[in-house]
Amino acid sequence: MKSLPRILILLTLVHGLVDAFGAFVQPLWPDLQQSLALEQGSIQWAYVLWGLATSVTQLGFGYWGDRHPRGWLLWAGPAVGLFCLSVVGLAPGLASLSGLLIVGGLGIAAFHPEAAALAGSCAPHDRSRAMSVFAVGGYLGQAAGPIYSGVITTHYGLKALVWSLIWGLPLLGLLVLGMRDPSRVAKPDQPRPAVPLADLVRGRGPALSMVLAIGILRVLPAMGVPLALSYLLKGRGHSNDFIGIVQSAFLAGIGAGSLGCALFVRREIERRVLWQFPLVVAPLIWICPLVNVQALILSVSVGGFLLGATMPILVSYGQRLMPEGQRIASSITMGVTWGIGGIFVALITSLANRHNMHTLAFTMYALACASSSLLCVWLPVGGAEREPILTVNLSGAPGKP
Repeated sequence: MKSLPRILILLTLVHGLVDAFGAFVQPLWPDLQQSLALEQGSIQWAYVLWGLATSVTQLGFGYWGDRHPRGWLLWAGPAVGLFCLSVVGLAPGLASLSGLLIVGGLGIAAFHPEAAALAGSCAPHDRSRAMSVFAVGGYLGQAAGPIYSGVITTHYGLKALVWSLIWGLPLLGLLVLGMRDPSRVAKPDQPRPAVPLADLVRGRGPALSMVLAIGILRVLPAMGVPLALSYLLKGRGHSNDFIGIVQSAFLAGIGAGSLGCALFVRREIERRVLWQFPLVVAPLIWICPLVNVQALILSVSVGGFLLGATMPILVSYGQRLMPEGQRIASSITMGVTWGIGGIFVALITSLANRHNMHTLAFTMYALACASSSLLCVWLPVGGAEREPILTVNLSGAPGKP
């Protein structure tokens, strides 16, 4: 953790900013559907496109980045994402809204593999802790985003989100400027040739498949609970700012859990945390539509904390399995799982809304959480750390030793 403190801190802050803007839409789905006069369930397809753009495409960016490292993605991707997510309230129709979500999602996706690989390399022999610090920024950003957008849109309308560009882009620029000097970051032991994708996965198929399956099941509640909360609370007559607060309690819990993982979870107990915590989270999710607001906030906060403590462990596990392809590994655990999970979340949300059964959505997410715990029984021991520390060059050229 001592090798790159400045870079890791700056990456964490940029991660928080990017994910805060990415979370702007979380409390707004019911209002976007109403303002665009869409049929019941139509907005879920925009949600699917947004989820796929921000997640599954990370695999392509990760593969490209492992072969041709491009440091400029650390600023260009966030800039595109910040712009597109700030103007969603100006979209006149479903097509334009979907276009903004797709392009903005691609910008967000471009940032994550590059940043995650660099963050993980800050502590190659304690990768879970480094990834926990990096993940905290994202989760806290996801927690702040719904509160901000909920308050702004409640008082000033959907179009007022565009003013977020006034402070968002300059802040991004200041943070990126702090990472401009690649000569001061740690250098790799030796240059490494790109490894073909087929060689990366050879002999690791079963382990990667298990990591992918566990990741998808664990992502379902992480993605689905905030969306289910928006429809549950909107149906009870609550405003966007209150919905954002409850969503943020869950997402802030995930962020706090990730930080707790960094501070207190030792490597020898990681597997225990990975399978035990979700068994506690499952009933906390299931009771959400059955309790009053005070108990609901407590339930999602505690559930988010325990769920968040497991997320960085799974990310670092993937990176240890594929030390020669860190960006690809990160894109699988932080991208592909979220994209596939997003499709299931959209289907569950559409089914629950069509039949006005909010309990169904929370039940499905609780079952997914419990199932992810059971699959950990077949999770093999991760590979050893062998990789060098990565460099960062914001101009786009690969780092040189």
